[in-house]
Amino acid sequence: MEVWGGNRQADRYLETPGLEAWIYSQHHQQAQGGGDVYYVFSYASGRITRILLADVSGHGVDASKLAIGLRELMRRNINIVRQNRFVAEMNQQFAELASNHQFATAVVCSFFSPTRRLTHL
Repeated sequence: MEVWGGNRQADRYLETPGLEAWIYSQHHQQAQGGGDVYYVFSYASGRITRILLADVSGHGVDASKLAIGLRELMRRNINIVRQNRFVAEMNQQFAELASNHQFATAVVCSFFSPTRRLTHL
């Protein structure tokens, strides 16, 4: 199992069996943290890779704090096998975490290397 992610600036190449990606994130006005969240989870000897990319609304400290909370939600829920259940749980927990009309957009993908199939929600 390999986990990689965060909400810090990133410029990194990533490779798992059958999948290559580049993660690039640049913060607003050189802030220390931001609202862009990236999370990669590879398990089953690299046969399954799940990728989550999210963007929390706003800039600055509030967006960064919510992004950190979103990343923790991802970490707690990543082992949910069915992707639609994973997204539903994340959505419910994020709604409880967010305040002041904050929101996030996200893409969740799972790649199964034996069939070279990418599914997303």
